[in-house]
Amino acid sequence: APLLAQRLIAVQLTATYLGVALQKLWLPMWQSGEILRVSFMSRWGTSLAFGIAKLPLPDRVYDVVVEVVKFFEFLLPFGFWIRKVRPYAFLLGALLHIAIGALLSIWAFLVLIALYPCFLPPRDVERLVERLRRALPGGRT
Repeated sequence: APLLAQRLIAVQLTATYLGVALQKLWLPMWQSGEILRVSFMSRWGTSLAFGIAKLPLPDRVYDVVVEVVKFFEFLLPFGFWIRKVRPYAFLLGALLHIAIGALLSIWAFLVLIALYPCFLPPRDVERLVERLRRALPGGRT
């Protein structure tokens, strides 16, 4: 039962990333960097995002960033399942969500990072939980 639950969460996370990536590939507003610049200046934008939006950056910079985000959001879920690239996928996913939080104040997405261990073999998850348990105050030594 624990393995089934773990794998169901991994499948759901895969579907979430793919769904978001496909939506961004299809939606007209995500075909240029305009969405990013507008988001940086919206009520979601942080001080850091406002600072970036004020820079005299050419539109092409925003266009490239949007294309890179779409590319990585599409590749990430596949990387989560491939053992050799999994650490890089975890790192890129974490950086993506940290950037979303730091630039757009959408901190709730950080919870997705905590779900990444669902892609690991169950024994590795058990070892990780045990290490975390020992590292926490009051944990076993």
